[in-house]
Amino acid sequence: MKKILIGLFIVLVALWTKNYVLATNNDNVTICHKNNGNGWSQITVDESAVNGSGLGDHNSFLHQGGQDIIPSGSWDSNGRNWDVTGQAIWNNNCNVPQPTNTPTPTSTPSLTPTPTLTPTPTLTPTPDDPPTDVCRNLVGNQSETPTGMDNEEGYCNCSKGYHEVENGEYVGENQEDFRCELDEPEPVIPPTPEPLTPTTPHFTEKGLPVCESGDTVKLVANAQVLRNGAEATVSFFITEGDSANIYYREEGVNGWNHSVLQEEVKKYVNLDRFVSYTVRNLDPNLGYDFGIQQVTGCGGGGVASVVVDDPTPTLFQFSYWTWL
Repeated sequence: MKKILIGLFIVLVALWTKNYVLATNNDNVTICHKNNGNGWSQITVDESAVNGSGLGDHNSFLHQGGQDIIPSGSWDSNGRNWDVTGQAIWNNNCNVPQPTNTPTPTSTPSLTPTPTLTPTPTLTPTPDDPPTDVCRNLVGNQSETPTGMDNEEGYCNCSKGYHEVENGEYVGENQEDFRCELDEPEPVIPPTPEPLTPTTPHFTEKGLPVCESGDTVKLVANAQVLRNGAEATVSFFITEGDSANIYYREEGVNGWNHSVLQEEVKKYVNLDRFVSYTVRNLDPNLGYDFGIQQVTGCGGGGVASVVVDDPTPTLFQFSYWTWL
């Protein structure tokens, strides 16, 4: 029991000496001497140099501004600058301890989940509406009424002036396969006027002969007019007589108000009795009627071939005949 008490006493003494540093066998004390610049230097001095007595004592505010670090002990129970900071410097061989850098934990970035792509739905095309059939009685679908046909409530038939031409046989109930073509114009056959009985020549009181009748009763052949703006070329074959008078008028005018007489026309009759004469100075914006009257000698004819034109540059054929 006695040995145990002695051991405890030794331990307590050792712990007390941690705060009260004893002098070595030479009564020396290790202190941190403040340098003239920054920091401290570790030196060992006699305890008489740190007991606060004397002008050069380290344990004085007059020495280095009182910044030396001196542990507590028999020379001074409080020591100098013997606080937590001073003890840390003294225990680190008079060097200011450097803080240990604690590594900053690296945060692991959270992964953003990849969005799931939604497949684009395949659009089913909407079928086009079937075309409207405007002629239900005809084969196939007609989007509009065919040329030359009239449409009566969906039933199509040939218009006036057109005739039906079959394309094939009937297909199904109330389904026909035909087209409409323009009727051929009926040929105009001029009536043959009654022949005139020539009169016997007679003389005036002065003995001058009087012109015989010389009237013609036939029409010219192949009468046609080639219109070109202010000009119109009138051409025809003489079928009776030896010349012709060419009459013309503006469309819509009653009576022939212009003429080219037989004497001028006769200059253009060739050996085939063909005449081609160009009338000039017409109004290019108007249509004209041209009448051709065959003559013999100084006489005239009773009928004329008429060609009707308009300002379009076109070749116009025989239109009708008329009595003069």
